[in-house]
Amino acid sequence: MENLHEPSALLTSEGVNRLTAALADAWIKETCFPALRTRWSDANKSLGQCAVTALVVHDMYGGTFADDKSLNHVWNILPDGSQHDFCRMQFPSGEEPKMSITKTRDELLHHKKAEEVEMKERYQLLKKRVEERLYNPGSSPNNR
Repeated sequence: MENLHEPSALLTSEGVNRLTAALADAWIKETCFPALRTRWSDANKSLGQCAVTALVVHDMYGGTFADDKSLNHVWNILPDGSQHDFCRMQFPSGEEPKMSITKTRDELLHHKKAEEVEMKERYQLLKKRVEERLYNPGSSPNNR
């Protein structure tokens, strides 16, 4: 399945491409949702990365979060109303996420299981890795 990127005044197609590349290089097993780590691989790097990825994108563009409760999947709704899902490719064809509810940043970072799923730590690690790739691309080796 392809990722979702609606036309946006805030996030251009060039910005989508640049951020997609930075995320793909930054995702590692340690930033994956803990219950999915045994299934995470280089072949499906976006697996289990949705919430922490959405938080990183939120830091850059603001907005709210779309949540598909049945698939346990989160993606971004930017302030201009456009939706962007950098992790939709983790799902097989035919398994398309649909928004059940919207959430706030606080709800993502501080829900009752956030500590159990290492949300803050995984988010901070991914944010650091993405920033290294976006703002210092020559100095961040792939194994960092």
